[in-house]
Amino acid sequence: MDPLKLIVGLLSNQHRTFSRVRELLERRYGEIDFASSIMDFSHTRYYEKELGTELKRIFFTFKKPLKSENLFKIKLHTRKLESLFLNENNRQVNIDPGYLALDKMVLFTAKNYGHRIYLGRGIFAESTLKYENNTFAPWPWTFPDYKTTSYIKFFNKVRQAYREEISSKQKRVKACA
Repeated sequence: MDPLKLIVGLLSNQHRTFSRVRELLERRYGEIDFASSIMDFSHTRYYEKELGTELKRIFFTFKKPLKSENLFKIKLHTRKLESLFLNENNRQVNIDPGYLALDKMVLFTAKNYGHRIYLGRGIFAESTLKYENNTFAPWPWTFPDYKTTSYIKFFNKVRQAYREEISSKQKRVKACA
């Protein structure tokens, strides 16, 4: 199995929070190799009561490959990070970790539904996007924002670079053999 690429999405209406969370994520997971543009988030009002209005989303991916053991620990860690950014017991940022593989993009969550797989310690995994016909595509349960052209375009760009990285490593291994 190829290593996985950690991807983390941040949702907030406070841009300075993005850079503060980014620093904490880099301390834990290493160098960021891709950052999306800051995108408007107007696909649901679900988060407005807690996070406020005029929400924005940004994604980061990390250079260091992710091992498939104990993936639930990433979500547990990001939940702790969210608790560092509270205002009157309300989060100022929502942090959505997951991973990108060549054939899918998976998110971690603490909410169970019939299509989610239990990872441990109250954390579940959801295949949010599948790769088919040379692009990422949504499932029926995919969140509306993850179906947008801007998200898909970013994930496709990351996947292409990730695929090239894997191919290059495989060629180096064969050359050494």
